[in-house]
Amino acid sequence: IDRVQLDLYFLTDSFVSNGFTASPAESWVMEIFSPPYLFVDGTRRVEIQSIEWVPQGSKDQFRPERYHLKSVNGSQAYYLFHSRYRYNITLQGLPVPNRRCSSKILNTETDGSLVLMKLGSSTHGWDAAQKLYQLQFQFIGGNVIQIDAPSARAKDVNLAPAFDMLYFVDCRDKPSHSVMVRFDDKADSAV
Repeated sequence: IDRVQLDLYFLTDSFVSNGFTASPAESWVMEIFSPPYLFVDGTRRVEIQSIEWVPQGSKDQFRPERYHLKSVNGSQAYYLFHSRYRYNITLQGLPVPNRRCSSKILNTETDGSLVLMKLGSSTHGWDAAQKLYQLQFQFIGGNVIQIDAPSARAKDVNLAPAFDMLYFVDCRDKPSHSVMVRFDDKADSAV
């Protein structure tokens, strides 16, 4: 490190060094990533406001007092999903209907998608564990969508009992802020 000169002076068309021009082995480059969706539709962004469990009668294996859908740790909320359960998700900040977004009845093919993204484990910039899982949903009125968790056990559809980020991507391809969700049929609480 004694041979690396960090006091480079930049001019308009080239740089002038203090006698040593070799660069260090590491490339210290800072990039500011600005994804295109940040510039769509101003500052409007869909928010997942709440998630509620919908009881389905005798099919439910867990009693409501034992099943804790939402757990809060500090200021972060975590949700627990079970296979074969139904959930209502309330959204806030949906886009104003126009030619691209339906006007009266929102439909799932053109008006958004609901995606789970598994948190990966990165090593040297390579992440083989990151997965996306698209959930089927339907709008049931206003800004509420309803999902049925996978009918098979979570592990049968390759959903590990771990935390995933749940996003709603609206009809203008702008994702919501993520909500942490855990699919685990054996757990009674998210954390």
